[in-house]
Amino acid sequence: MAHEKELQFAKSLALEAGAIMRHYFRSDELAITHKQDLTPLTVADTQINALVIERVKKEFPAYGVLGEEASFEPHRELLWVVDPIDGTSPFSCGIPVSTFSIALVHRKDGQPYVSVTYDPYLDELMFATKNGGRSAARRRSVQASRKI
Repeated sequence: MAHEKELQFAKSLALEAGAIMRHYFRSDELAITHKQDLTPLTVADTQINALVIERVKKEFPAYGVLGEEASFEPHRELLWVVDPIDGTSPFSCGIPVSTFSIALVHRKDGQPYVSVTYDPYLDELMFATKNGGRSAARRRSVQASRKI
């Protein structure tokens, strides 16, 4: 499969990002500031964005990163586009509906080669590759319990 290495990288990175999200979710350690447009910015957003840049520099040094919070060499032909926490507002309010999203795209035409989204609350990993289809994997069973 084309871009298999990139897909495995993005899936692994998504799980690491999810661990950071779970660590800060509803935590007293969750520091929240606001950007110029008054949208919230959490310590989890900045840590995840920094993690993505660090990992890309190590694993794919010829690629760039276009991040919501920070970027690395965004003029490069192949870019990892990342939203560290898609849904920062609900995340900062303790509402479990946010995800980590990353895609590898061609800068000139925006064509995606790899796309991965991870829901750390349901532990569900969704991914797709160009001409390779899409898939979703629940890493563990979700069990509902009700105490009376």
